Amino acid sequence: MPEKYQEKFESLIAKNDLHSLKEAMLLQAKQAVALIAGDKSKVALPLGQSKLGGRPDTPPDFNWPTKDDKPLSFIAQINLSELPAIESSQLPTHGLLSFFYNNEVWGFDPKDKGGFQVFYFAEVNHLRQLLPPPAVVEKKFFGMFSKSTAVHEFATCSLTPEIILTLPYNLDGIELSDEQSSNYCNLLDDIGGQHRLFGHPVLVQNEMELECELVTNGLYCGDATGYKDPRAAELEKNCHHWKLLLQINSEDNADMMWGDLGMLYFWIKEEDLAALRFDKCWMISQCH
Repeated sequence: MPEKYQEKFESLIAKNDLHSLKEAMLLQAKQAVALIAGDKSKVALPLGQSKLGGRPDTPPDFNWPTKDDKPLSFIAQINLSELPAIESSQLPTHGLLSFFYNNEVWGFDPKDKGGFQVFYFAEVNHLRQLLPPPAVVEKKFFGMFSKSTAVHEFATCSLTPEIILTLPYNLDGIELSDEQSSNYCNLLDDIGGQHRLFGHPVLVQNEMELECELVTNGLYCGDATGYKDPRAAELEKNCHHWKLLLQINSEDNADMMWGDLGMLYFWIKEEDLAALRFDKCWMISQCH
């Protein structure tokens, strides 16, 4: 960790009067790449640039992803060559990651698979801006027509990477006083990085590693059903292999709103990340 980033982190600790917890926090902190959103862009950004929204830059033979014949919306693309190096990221140093979502699934149902998709393009020399597929117009009763599969296009803004240290929602093994709890919440806000690669997630609701493990093994987690399944206890032993890949917040500059000021979280197992199997990603949406 470059010294300047740790110094910034320690200054936030001092600001929030948490000196006595500094060593514990440094032990539990994880590096992440914050993705700082720029202003809403009125023109198309250069091909391959990291961005939210707009239209994806893809290889010429790429087809727009769908679920149940309905096209997904383009959420973000990350140019890996723009990213600063952080510990254990396991990402290549070149290529483009592209994220899509249909804004309909929440990630607690195995049937949600396909409603979010992640692609890795290793070759970026022949990218083109991909136009969304035309809306399909279906005929209804009494001669009425409706557009049923139009792609929702978000406004676009650039993303600029910056290394940060992130903290868990709850410090493991540390009991905080009421004042410390309040200060710790303020510290989490000060850290920023509401859009981020890796690190600890900013939780809107509950932790997600166990949910990822259960739902990707066919257990429904929209209620207590999956958690009470006889297989859950054994599967729970594997949940530590899940790693946050990308967190995307609701973002005014891209006209993005996930539920009620919610977030999207794309997770991946460490072994799948190492093998670049981004089709194995699982996404969970949380909101207030």
